[in-house]
Amino acid sequence: GDDGSADPALRAALEAFHAGEGDQVAVATAYRTARLLIPLIAEKGDEGVGPTGLVVDKTQELSIVTVAAPDGRRVLPVFTSVATMRAWDAAARP
Repeated sequence: GDDGSADPALRAALEAFHAGEGDQVAVATAYRTARLLIPLIAEKGDEGVGPTGLVVDKTQELSIVTVAAPDGRRVLPVFTSVATMRAWDAAARP
């Protein structure tokens, strides 16, 4: 099963690249077979009144997140593991 950890080959390629020991080709090759996670954020939907008279959430919506790239374009963030995604936003779900 998938435990949410980063793909070992992709992690090694990224670490080597960041250390100046790897290259872009190795990273791109590792991405070809790795699983990536797209973060989803839960947002409140409709509210209602429960049987006890308290306000309750009737629905929740899951939204895909986009962020601004350095050049201003909207881009979709992806993560190699649940841990890195949660470090970015603790409320994010894969």
